[in-house]
Amino acid sequence: MTRRSWYLARDVCDDFTACVAEIRARTGMPKHDIVAALLRAAVSQAESVVEQFKHLPPPD
Repeated sequence: MTRRSWYLARDVCDDFTACVAEIRARTGMPKHDIVAALLRAAVSQAESVVEQFKHLPPPD
C-alpha cells in the first residue's frame, strides 16, 4: 500500500468522503478497498474527462 496527497475543492472532497462512507455503510468493505475501486472507476473514464477539458481554455 502507498499514500498519496492531492489538493481538491472542499465540495469535491466532501462529496467523495460521503460517497466512501455510503458505500462502506452498505457493504462493510474497508475504506482503502472502496477508494481503490472508485479510483479504478475514475481511471476507466479518463478519456471522457479529456473530452470535457478539450473545450476549456488552458489555465493561466
